[in-house]
Amino acid sequence: MIFKKYSFTTNIAGILTVIVAVIAILLGSSAVKSKDLGKKLDMTDWNVWHDITVSKGKESNECIINSKGKIDDAAGFFNSDLDFLSGKTLILYFSNTAKSKFHGNRLVKLEYEDGVVVTPSNASLIGREYLNAADIKADKGIEFVMTDKFEGRLNFVFYKADLKDLKITAWYK
Repeated sequence: MIFKKYSFTTNIAGILTVIVAVIAILLGSSAVKSKDLGKKLDMTDWNVWHDITVSKGKESNECIINSKGKIDDAAGFFNSDLDFLSGKTLILYFSNTAKSKFHGNRLVKLEYEDGVVVTPSNASLIGREYLNAADIKADKGIEFVMTDKFEGRLNFVFYKADLKDLKITAWYK
């Protein structure tokens, strides 16, 4: 009888331990992801130039870009109120790239207000300007360390692309 009681108590304690561990893992994993990613960069209400549209994604830090066919030369969008990014790291994720067509496999280039290309710290550029056209996995964001002298304007520039539901998700830390 004592053996059976001990066994039952041990089993209940074991089951409760597993349940608590699973809950801790589930809660902890999302907290770690959010902490590692930093803060969401609002991608709504940016200024668009030339033949593209930028619409809201599921979250405020997501946008979806489309063009009206192939862009003749260059088109893009910008925001001039990002001075809080000075000295920070911008982290970008791109998805749904396969639906779009990119000239020379050029996805996008980022420029400061004076036209100087923002170079990523963990990815190479095509022609020292454009990111390679490919989806960026959720755990492998492209990081751009913004200069301490960044004055707040950031341009996203597309070259001769046909954009179809290209999704950009942005974080900073």
